[in-house]
Amino acid sequence: MPAASANAGAGPVGVLVGDRVASVNRRYIIAMIHRMADRYEDAIEELQQVVELDRAMMHQDLHSNTAMLEQVRAELQQYGPRTEP
Repeated sequence: MPAASANAGAGPVGVLVGDRVASVNRRYIIAMIHRMADRYEDAIEELQQVVELDRAMMHQDLHSNTAMLEQVRAELQQYGPRTEP
């Protein structure tokens, strides 16, 4: 079933929740890309948004995403910010 018809009966609340979940997923992926590139500050910005959205939705990944945010903060402290060439 196409995505548009799958959400057709969801109404505004279903669409809003779906949009937030999609936003969380996109931001988390972007954060991990930044982390792999040693861009810890950028990763932290994205993960902060992820955690805020998780908290607003009472999402089941709040604990693990908060733990990842703390991990990346620790990596920033350990390795420092990336210096551009």
